[in-house]
Amino acid sequence: MNAIQTDAAINPGNSGGPLLDLSGRVVGVNSAIAQLPSALGSAASGSIGLGFAIPAEQVQITAEQLIETGTSEHPVIGVFLDLEYAGDGARVGDDLQDGTPGVDPDGAAAAAGLVSGDIITSIDGRDIEDGSQLIVILRSYRVGDIIEAEVLDTDGGTRTVTMTLQGSSE
Repeated sequence: MNAIQTDAAINPGNSGGPLLDLSGRVVGVNSAIAQLPSALGSAASGSIGLGFAIPAEQVQITAEQLIETGTSEHPVIGVFLDLEYAGDGARVGDDLQDGTPGVDPDGAAAAAGLVSGDIITSIDGRDIEDGSQLIVILRSYRVGDIIEAEVLDTDGGTRTVTMTLQGSSE
């Protein structure tokens, strides 16, 4: 999750307010809290003093999209990720059981030559630890941005590819 950690008092029902810095500038929108795990069948506890805010830059991108088009979209590269992969990097997943390809043939990853089993190890010089981190990093970009990815091929070789991010609705 691309978020700002805060100790602001956020509880269910009062999220969505601005997170301000010491100068009164909006730096995020409060959106989530950490809660203690609940016992099976019991209600979750309230705030434990740890909250998260969506960064103002991401809020601005989404708000502009909603104002201009009535919808918002996230930047994507057109792959399903193997979120069970335990090694370093983000592994491009295999084709799904329903026949959906692991790499969208019309997506940015396919245009760059990625195939199922390739492992994305960095984006624009930022190391990728796992698939979840790749998603967070991609969401920090805008649709249409060009990124450079380091890829570990299925045969063990490495290469650098360039991809133009597409929108999640494309």
